[in-house]
Amino acid sequence: MSGPSTNAPAAAPPSGPLWTGVLLSLGAGACYGMLGVLAKLAYAQGMTEMELLPVRFVFATGLLLGFLLLRSPRLLRVRAGTLARCAGLGLGLFCVQSTLFFKSLALLPASTAILIIYCSPVGITLGAAAFFGLRPGRAVRAALVAVTAGCALVCYDAFTRAAPWQGLVLAGAAMALWCVYALALQVVLRNEHPLTVTFYVFAATALGFLVIGEPSVLLRLTAPRLVIGVLIGLVPTVLALGLLFTAIERIGSAHASLFASVEPVATTIAAWALLDESVAWLQALGAACILAGVALPTLAPALGRRFAASRERTGLSRT
Repeated sequence: MSGPSTNAPAAAPPSGPLWTGVLLSLGAGACYGMLGVLAKLAYAQGMTEMELLPVRFVFATGLLLGFLLLRSPRLLRVRAGTLARCAGLGLGLFCVQSTLFFKSLALLPASTAILIIYCSPVGITLGAAAFFGLRPGRAVRAALVAVTAGCALVCYDAFTRAAPWQGLVLAGAAMALWCVYALALQVVLRNEHPLTVTFYVFAATALGFLVIGEPSVLLRLTAPRLVIGVLIGLVPTVLALGLLFTAIERIGSAHASLFASVEPVATTIAAWALLDESVAWLQALGAACILAGVALPTLAPALGRRFAASRERTGLSRT
């Protein structure tokens, strides 16, 4: 998994109706949420992790290349230093993180794996505090507590279902590496267009899996495998990214990231509908805690301003 707001610009001014941005953001989160479900469908077709990963990133790179050529070819220009850093992210962190996540999907329900990955805001916030001088406010600290509680509930539910401990370890390691990837990406994105960085990270990742994976699968894809390969390259990667960036252009990054946080809920619903995975009440409660934790830092400032304005109108503000 990957979280949908990681590659987004820091800010963008609203430039359109709110409801269109909300729909675009919800679509981005839903698309990202299909990653685990599509991987499970690929496994059901007999594909292994090291067959699926080259297929996913080769198709994703090709589709994103076509998108950039149509939208703005100048975004393919890249400085040598940026290209080297993107190669490091793709060949190093993203290859390993994706491998761990897909291997965890072979052992865990898709909803459990994605919910564990979605505990990454805790690690990312702590890392940003340690390396970038971020000082979390009360809302962020409360969000960390909510996300941690959600993670604990999801893991407890997994243990009560006797989920393989190897799958939990793999998903936890994938989550930790995603935190490192997100923090490193924050550095690489400075003075670079996010779509440019995303394309070259995808290209490097595809190259890595063509070397360490089983690229021969690309020459012997059956019709069902081909459909799944195109979908997994398009839906939870290129399409999700395109929807998210369009939403940011319409309503700004804060609101877009908030509404795109439906990803774990989308995975849980899709896994229930398409894979017949059961949803326990602890799992649902954990998902609610994680979503509340993700939403709280965005909602709290707006609610605080509204409360302050209400106090001023009623004459209750301090003088």
